[in-house]
Amino acid sequence: MKNLKKLIEWFMNLGTFFKLIFFKGDKVLLLLSPQYVNYGDHAIAYSSLMYLKKNFPDRRVFEISVNFYENWKQFLQSHISDNDILIISGGGFLGDIWPVFQKYTEEILETYPENHIVVFPQTIFFQDKKIMSQSKKYFLEHKHLYICLREKNSYEFVTGQWLPEKKENIYLVPDMVLGLDFPKDRMSNKEVVLCFRNDRERVLDDITKERIQKFLDKNGYHTKTISMTREHCEFPVYARKFFLNRKLSQYRKAGLVITDRLHGMIFAIITSTPCLAFDNSSHKVRGVFNQLHDIDYVQFAEKNELEQQLEYLTNISNVEYSIKNFEEDSKPLWDLLKRIHERRTTNDD
Repeated sequence: MKNLKKLIEWFMNLGTFFKLIFFKGDKVLLLLSPQYVNYGDHAIAYSSLMYLKKNFPDRRVFEISVNFYENWKQFLQSHISDNDILIISGGGFLGDIWPVFQKYTEEILETYPENHIVVFPQTIFFQDKKIMSQSKKYFLEHKHLYICLREKNSYEFVTGQWLPEKKENIYLVPDMVLGLDFPKDRMSNKEVVLCFRNDRERVLDDITKERIQKFLDKNGYHTKTISMTREHCEFPVYARKFFLNRKLSQYRKAGLVITDRLHGMIFAIITSTPCLAFDNSSHKVRGVFNQLHDIDYVQFAEKNELEQQLEYLTNISNVEYSIKNFEEDSKPLWDLLKRIHERRTTNDD
């Protein structure tokens, strides 16, 4: 069974093998992107790849999924030169909630000490101080490491408590998905999309869900429950855009989104759909919400004001997302990539 799974993975990543084998120039590699079905993580990877191709027009950009990294670390190491630029995919997997991804990130830092490595916008959250202390050395010892954080909680934790020694290399940058823009389907409807967590990051209680449902039933709204993940399921990266468009269409057609998933909120934002957002266990939803500006069609849920917030959101109109704020707020990352590119190009000469 294990050999069969590896064979399937080989076929799904066949193109990456050939590209790495035959391409001999300097490259940029996006590492630890998903094949597992988490639409938020896929949107991050999609947006990141477009961003990198825009920043590095004269360098080939490669994507190395987490599956590829797991199965072919040695092959990958033999095809990465010290002059290649490595990007750790953004998301919320650093810390001890998702330890496998933290471990892989530490391995990459240890394996490629001479490469410039940029961690794209992340949330970092530790529950165990011992694990936090043990992981610090990997991030502290790498001399060309730059970390982007997508909300102030993580930024203040890293710069003030965890890695103050690297403060000059830490940046506050929006989640990469906010760099996407999908025009909304202009229709008036009573459909409310519900997208709630059912994993270790869930904190939303059933009583609050019942209050929401009671308000919606009373006012004639019908609900559609959707998910941002599918367990034990994968799709190849070349099919990503197709599946992302299908998922985003569910948000574009909705009149309101209610969610406790960060990218449930962000998908609502980029499709100009009113949204009521609840927090999760690592507080990344509140953290990213607090970074937003000029987006009045998103409300952060307050338990004492739920009905009033729902009333406001179901009556708001003429909302439209603009990526202008993302472009301004992500300028530190743009400037950083430009500096790294110029430095590596000079070294090539």
